Amino acid sequence: VVLGAQDRRFDAGLELGVRSMLLSPNFLFRAEDHGEGVRDLDGFEIASRLSYSLWATMPDEELLDLAASGGLNEEDALRGQIDRMMEDPRFDAFVDEFAARWLKVSKLPEAHPDEEAFASFDEALRQAMEDETKLFVRHVIENDLPLTTLVDADFTFLNERLAAHYGVDGVEGEEMRLVRLDGLRRGGLLTQGSVLTVTSHATRTSPVLRGVYILDRLLCAPPPDPPADVDSLGEDATDDETGETLTLRERLEQHRADPECAGCHDVMDPLGFGLENYDAVGAWRETDEGEPIDSYGELPDGRSFEGAAELGLILAEDPRFTECVGEKLLTYSLGRALRAEDACTLDGILERAELRGGTLRALIEETVLDDVFRRVGTTQPEETPEESR
Repeated sequence: VVLGAQDRRFDAGLELGVRSMLLSPNFLFRAEDHGEGVRDLDGFEIASRLSYSLWATMPDEELLDLAASGGLNEEDALRGQIDRMMEDPRFDAFVDEFAARWLKVSKLPEAHPDEEAFASFDEALRQAMEDETKLFVRHVIENDLPLTTLVDADFTFLNERLAAHYGVDGVEGEEMRLVRLDGLRRGGLLTQGSVLTVTSHATRTSPVLRGVYILDRLLCAPPPDPPADVDSLGEDATDDETGETLTLRERLEQHRADPECAGCHDVMDPLGFGLENYDAVGAWRETDEGEPIDSYGELPDGRSFEGAAELGLILAEDPRFTECVGEKLLTYSLGRALRAEDACTLDGILERAELRGGTLRALIEETVLDDVFRRVGTTQPEETPEESR
């Protein structure tokens, strides 16, 4: 087909129009008109926020009908929709988009354990690890279990491949299923292969990375970045007097001798040492490089623990854990960084969730039911970089 000049101009114009539409922020983002001050979202905006928060996709017909009738402005109707949506298979997207990213499970495909050191690690095992964490979180939500179950649970989800990796007997077949772990050296997120793998180096574990993970992801207290000129941890450091190769714990103790490093490492390292019985792909071990594993940790406030189980109990009792999950969830639900004025809002959400048993489900529901979820804007002017200094 030979196009005339006029036809070519029309095609070029049409192409330009479509390209502009696809690049428009209003196409790429869910735009909400902020204007000045705070305003209530309309029904369709609430439906959109609700659907993208819990399903990571556009509202369905039932939500749109309620939006049109004004039903989403009534709390009872909104509660009913939250319950419906959390029971729907599309709620899997919440686990994928929020939980997997928050817990860094989304980084598991990027982990590449050394093939020689960890020959048993393969794609089937990687997939089972990812499935374990997602099914575990969804089970905690669906069964209205306490939020602390995330760190002190006595169950997980396994198939035959992952059970063999963990040394758990009696699990057969490819299907993932709930397995009780009483006395089996496992329990909670910190002993799951996904978390342990993404917080390790390719050839060895890293108490530092695991400690940072706990501080950042579970306590919202990330340490500052290390100084640019700090010495890296030597892989084959030796004792100055005996010439013997130092263990990982000894190398880190040597590292903490530097006052510039001690401030952060005194907090990070003990947390990571509690997980040292799990190798770089989450398998149980009693020794490392021929030396018995020492999983003892002592925190700066004097609390001490031995191993992952006792560490999980300490985290479960730490109020920062609940506050941190609430902060991560509120940030995700609103789609923005939290501001100083959100502190009181978060406190209210946490208090209401605690009155309902302190469950993860209650925390999700109270976050979505809060007025801040149904409003947009700010009561305070945004600070300029100069004003915030």
